[in-house]
Amino acid sequence: MAGSKTFTRRIVKDPYQNFPKVTKHITSNEFDFHLFDGIGKYTTCPYGSPGDHLWVRETWDQGCMGGAIFKADYSEEELINAPGGVFKWKSPFHLKRINARLFLEIISTNVERVQEITKINAIREGFLAFPTRSLTPDLNFQLYWKALNGNESYDANPWVWVIEFKRIS
Repeated sequence: MAGSKTFTRRIVKDPYQNFPKVTKHITSNEFDFHLFDGIGKYTTCPYGSPGDHLWVRETWDQGCMGGAIFKADYSEEELINAPGGVFKWKSPFHLKRINARLFLEIISTNVERVQEITKINAIREGFLAFPTRSLTPDLNFQLYWKALNGNESYDANPWVWVIEFKRIS
């Protein structure tokens, strides 16, 4: 909501994980995944191209006026102290575009290995440093990635789509 997250990373689906090298076409949004013998496979980012608009799905409930209310708008205390049955939170997967409140415009797309993330890009992903715990933004990202996708996913160092976006109204 604050607009501090301007990047996201998503795993590139197979069969592209088996290709050791990738190049981006400057004049288009196509990526060429290469094998050692020079054979390649072209693809585009499945999440969109620069200029495309996306909508953000959030955990939600049906509001009394037919719209949506969002779990993110409530504090932990409000959620704990709410009378039983007040909220019937629904999966973000089921939020329709018409009920969305956040829209994004894709600025750029790229491909890199997940372990190539820099401290600056981890901050752009929304990860902060916690010096008292010796956590830098990139280490914080690594821990989150492992929790979300499994230790083996980070250790395998998969290709990921790197999507830069800005919030639009």
